[in-house]
Amino acid sequence: MRRYTSSSLHMNYLDKYRLKNGADKLRIHFNHLCSKNYNYALMQLNSSTLRYPSLFALKNEIRSLGIFDKLNARNKSALDITDKIYNNNISLIYDKENYNTLSWMFNTGYMADGMSQRYDEVLDKTAILLIKVHKDNSCLNVVEKLIYNRHRKGSFIYDLVWAFLESRNPKCIDLMLKRLLSNNEKDILLSKKLLGFIPCITPENTRKKNTIYCKAAKWIKDNYNFIYYNGDHFHQTPKPSTFRLSLENKYLQNTTHLKSHENKRYYTDFEALAIDSFRKLESDSQKLLSDYSHYLHKHNRNMWNSWIVKSIPEQLEITKSSKNFRI
Repeated sequence: MRRYTSSSLHMNYLDKYRLKNGADKLRIHFNHLCSKNYNYALMQLNSSTLRYPSLFALKNEIRSLGIFDKLNARNKSALDITDKIYNNNISLIYDKENYNTLSWMFNTGYMADGMSQRYDEVLDKTAILLIKVHKDNSCLNVVEKLIYNRHRKGSFIYDLVWAFLESRNPKCIDLMLKRLLSNNEKDILLSKKLLGFIPCITPENTRKKNTIYCKAAKWIKDNYNFIYYNGDHFHQTPKPSTFRLSLENKYLQNTTHLKSHENKRYYTDFEALAIDSFRKLESDSQKLLSDYSHYLHKHNRNMWNSWIVKSIPEQLEITKSSKNFRI
């Protein structure tokens, strides 16, 4: 994906004016500019250096001045996408041909987050389309920054959080973990909500943030292969269970993928019987066996091969009598 940064682009005249004077004054100035120097105004509007926030700010003026047909393909497409988002016709934007325009809108537009409620709505839907439809994860770092910046200000984050997590990208967990080290308490609070599936992360845990981060990072490293995406989000509950640990897969040492819900592959006859017995256990016993299975599989594969075929009562007896194993 092409990056649109101040270092890679010469600032467009309309963007400079908007950043200095605001969107409202840009609209007034653009009307004046069109009456005085129409060709120059149109050239700046169609320039490759224009950023989406300026086009968004001028969308009504473009219609009222009757210059929509004079726009280049990028601008026409961006305004068409904007209108479809306004009218909740997002499914009409799924075509691959819209990707470059969506990318331009988001990557030149995220720095103007907060310009207006409707603008933020368009920005959110653009991120959703890039991540969910076009499978573009290159914007995840920016989306994460938008989420936490908005949360600090008390702004709406639900759609962005949903898109961020729906990417099912391991990077998301890493980014949220790092926010546990933030100097901003609101960042830490949000990460604790989103990472609530990690045992050491609870509202009651008042340990130093470095301690919580290290314990959480270690838990993720140890259990990464058995974590799956659960799909809960803020639209459903104030405390979403975003990811979960599959004790069954940890017990059998079957890798679960973040890209899917809990592993649904067919079990062998032996595995089916083992899981049937495993599911009848109390949760504490399930955790104990899954932890021990992981420990043994990691340190002594031959012993694990012998242990896993034993009955559940035998496995529990061996686990509880193990001197080297500690939770």
